[in-house]
Amino acid sequence: MTLIDSEGQFVDSVYSAFQGYDSPKVVHSHVNLATKGFEDVWRVWWSGELPPKLEVDLIFAFEDTHREIDEALLVGIEVKYFKFGRKGRITLNFYEGLQQALAYTLFGFDGVSLWHVFHSDLSDETVRSYSQAMKRLIDEFKLPVFYLATRLVPQENEIRLKCFAPASLREPRGLNYFVYWMKRYFTDKENRNPMRQNLRQRRSTLKTLLRIPV
Repeated sequence: MTLIDSEGQFVDSVYSAFQGYDSPKVVHSHVNLATKGFEDVWRVWWSGELPPKLEVDLIFAFEDTHREIDEALLVGIEVKYFKFGRKGRITLNFYEGLQQALAYTLFGFDGVSLWHVFHSDLSDETVRSYSQAMKRLIDEFKLPVFYLATRLVPQENEIRLKCFAPASLREPRGLNYFVYWMKRYFTDKENRNPMRQNLRQRRSTLKTLLRIPV
């Protein structure tokens, strides 16, 4: 049985699952944006040092069929893992990770996503309560974030997830389903980072960091 008990394990599992795939063409995990290249770009655009804790959990580079800026569609993903703590309570708030996901928009990503992953021990009612509050916040303020809320389902030899947001699905799905859902969402240019056209210099630096041809 596939056991995932932390955010890091989930991120590593997603990274491993998509190695060697043609789409997404590039996958990175635990990417530190606090590099000298980004520091130089940041100082050109903004005064002061880089904000702290600029690690992106997952980055997918898909092919952009629109060729809006170039051939790459860059998506940064913030992952938060919810489970019971030692006192039998969930220690994270429903809005966890939103601030990080929004911060990613400053660095040239075409799209950003917040992925809430819930432990299999949590009930549907609990997951629904958390995910509905987060989804309403994003929808009402029209935030440029693709929100995923999924609960792990115990399964032999693969990761299966029950989806609660953006839509509630009865049957568990594999990782491919959610990643391609994310790709389809950002294929629509209306759903992309509204600042992307003004951040081309940062985007070029991001692609260099990820070793994607500029």
